Amino acid sequence: MPMDLRCLLVDDDADLRDAFAAWIERRGWCVSTADSVASAHTLMASEVFHLVLTDYSLPDGTGAAVVHAARTRTQDLCPLIVVISGAQGVRMSQAATDKADAYLPKPFPFEEMDRLLQKARERASA
Repeated sequence: MPMDLRCLLVDDDADLRDAFAAWIERRGWCVSTADSVASAHTLMASEVFHLVLTDYSLPDGTGAAVVHAARTRTQDLCPLIVVISGAQGVRMSQAATDKADAYLPKPFPFEEMDRLLQKARERASA
C-alpha cells in the first residue's frame, strides 16, 4: 500500500494557492493549505507533512517563520521550499539563512517544481 504523501502549502493569494494545490494533488500528494503563518502553525501542530511549500511574504510574517516552525517540528526530515516573488528577489540571500532546502523565484518553472516534488517523494520513502 503506497504511503500518503502530505504537503503543506502556505500562500495568502487564494487563487494561486488553490490552483497550485490542485496541480500538486494531480501529482499524487494530499495537500493542506494555509493563508498565513498562524494558520500554518495550527496545521503543523495537528498534522505530519512530508513537504512544506511556503510563499515568503505572508500577511502576518514571512516564510522564514514557517520554515523555522517546520524545522523545529520535523528535525530536518521534511523538505522545505520557499517561493519568493520577483519583486522580492533581493530577499533571496536573506531567505537563504532560513535553512530551507530550496528557494524558487515566482514565477518558477514547473519542471523545477516537479523535480523538487520527486526529490521530496524519494526522501519520504527512504
